[in-house]
Amino acid sequence: MSTTTVDETTVEEKAQELCQWVVDSPQFVEAREKIVAFLEDEEAQLLYRAYHEKGVEITRRQREGDGLTGADHMEFESLEDKARANPVTDAFMNSEAEMNAIFSTVAKYLQRTLQTGSVPSAEDFADSECCESGGCGCG
Repeated sequence: MSTTTVDETTVEEKAQELCQWVVDSPQFVEAREKIVAFLEDEEAQLLYRAYHEKGVEITRRQREGDGLTGADHMEFESLEDKARANPVTDAFMNSEAEMNAIFSTVAKYLQRTLQTGSVPSAEDFADSECCESGGCGCG
């Protein structure tokens, strides 16, 4: 029985090239600067923490089947408004979303490549994104 091994050195080198490309991209550099500014601003962190913790609480309560009141939603929206009103917190929240989008895109492409054995194009995801959002007649 013969076993095929992946050339781990090559895989690591290519992964490092991708990581270097991400780190060098202006989008990443700008997002990283905003995250660092956030980490240096205690007030911004407190605003975000309150917003985030309320979101976690709401999600937990929904998952457990607890009813949420209008006051719960209003408190969450108020905390989000306060966080968004602070420029450092707002920039952090936007940068966090950008970083998550980069990660999600890379993971999605790599997963599809490993599943199909070929490099996917953007069109390969058109139907699945439609279905993920629940539109286009998908369940």
